Amino acid sequence: LNVPGQVRHSAMFVWTDEADEAAKTNALDAIKSLESASGVGAVTIGKNVGKLKTDYDWIADIQVASAEAAKSLIEGDAYSEAMSAVVPTVKHEWTARISHVMHGI
Repeated sequence: LNVPGQVRHSAMFVWTDEADEAAKTNALDAIKSLESASGVGAVTIGKNVGKLKTDYDWIADIQVASAEAAKSLIEGDAYSEAMSAVVPTVKHEWTARISHVMHGI
């Protein structure tokens, strides 16, 4: 999953107490749909990341070819539409996002 030189945009989320299973599924499907967005190489979703109350419930990992492609994705319609399904289901104060160049090991 680590491609040196490419960019990984990762976002970590905690579900709201009000989010039901249908809303959660819709949010995850919306993120997964970004696989078909321009410039996206892969989308990986990790669920139930940890067991502590302070752990994230899920992580979205989106790989793109360059910093320019990451910026274009994040500022584009597909990402905005996906986030419109995600935002009502997550605690915004717990959300973390980062885009970074992958260097390999």
